[in-house]
Amino acid sequence: MLITVEKGNVSDFKIYFPGKPTLAISNSDKLNKIAKTFLEEAKVGQVIQIFNLKSSESDLKSHPIKFKIIE
Repeated sequence: MLITVEKGNVSDFKIYFPGKPTLAISNSDKLNKIAKTFLEEAKVGQVIQIFNLKSSESDLKSHPIKFKIIE
């Protein structure tokens, strides 16, 4: 999974998986090894949230992004 924004590049973000600790991803626009493992373990119907996205060209924080595992 690659995270992008309209202006610049994603430099940091947090991701939450139900029942797991929130992960802070720094200096990357991709999931790290732990986040990939959590994603693989996610069950159908769970909602994953990405938030506190920071862009290299903007100090604005984005709205949280939620997505549901469907298969």
